[in-house]
Amino acid sequence: MTEAVAAIGRASGSARLGLWVFALTCISAAVAAASDLHTGSYRTLAYLAVAVALGTMGVVLTNRMPAHPISWVMAAAGLWGALGGLSYAWATEALVTEPHASRFEMRGRAMDGWLRVDAAGVTTKRDLRRWVDRGVAYARSLPPKK
Repeated sequence: MTEAVAAIGRASGSARLGLWVFALTCISAAVAAASDLHTGSYRTLAYLAVAVALGTMGVVLTNRMPAHPISWVMAAAGLWGALGGLSYAWATEALVTEPHASRFEMRGRAMDGWLRVDAAGVTTKRDLRRWVDRGVAYARSLPPKK
């Protein structure tokens, strides 16, 4: 770790920024992967690997050619992908930690994008309305089917 911090200290201004973007990409991807593994959702692991690969290519190009715009696009795309995976992991974690909520399972396999709420979690109409509103809001956020 100290070698990485020392490398950032030796880098020029724009290359230093590229290294910080890469560090944020790796940290975001690691936290998202840990959260995915904790909740049992493996949906974003391949997505995170692509984000880190883009970030790696971006930081290498940024260090070699700081003025080249493609290097910055790749670094930004890696960070964007890692942050997207992190937000998905946090959303899944937040729903699963609700009382009486768990990931929906079918034939022993957890289903991504599905949630199971026990009967104890919907004892009143107000509880039911809250869960229905969450589900409808999620469904509306999805792209339309073709």
